[in-house]
Amino acid sequence: MKCTNEEINYKIGEMFLDDSRSYLARYHQLVEKATERGRRCKLLVDIRFAIECALKALIFFESTDDEKKTYQRVKKLGHKLEDLFKDPSVSCHSDIMACYPDVQKLNLDDYDVFLRYSLEAFIEFGAEADKSDYYDMVNNLMNNNSIYDTAKKITDAVDKKKSKPIEITNFGDFDVEQLIECNNRIKNIRVK
Repeated sequence: MKCTNEEINYKIGEMFLDDSRSYLARYHQLVEKATERGRRCKLLVDIRFAIECALKALIFFESTDDEKKTYQRVKKLGHKLEDLFKDPSVSCHSDIMACYPDVQKLNLDDYDVFLRYSLEAFIEFGAEADKSDYYDMVNNLMNNNSIYDTAKKITDAVDKKKSKPIEITNFGDFDVEQLIECNNRIKNIRVK
């Protein structure tokens, strides 16, 4: 039996959702230990990536296009959360869109993903003690957990929408040819 676009997009969506959960877990484990600028910036990027991955998972879950077309669509949206929230596959979900004002309020798109590098964080925020942007970011990141709470809410909402319950199957129930085909299509997603 041939893999459907929906089955492959679902598998890819699950990968993005797993990444989102991993970024949230890492943030949760490290937030109390992040006492210096570079580490705080890395955590900020982790939260951005958690939101980004959850939204990209939703786009894959909603897509009926083939995986290459969906991949190109997601890739074109890039890292800008505003663009991801405006995508029709995301914007039609009121519970997820309810989180968008919080993301806007936190100005997450103001902090580029290159801040995951300590050197870039130093260049961006410098050594000056009066950089209010940096201290606003630290306050949101370290003190009130609003960034984490928003990212978790988005990830949980996507998880509830599309995650399938775990099914116990026998080894004989697997269509090995279909599994190989699905995996090869995913592996070749960037091949034109």
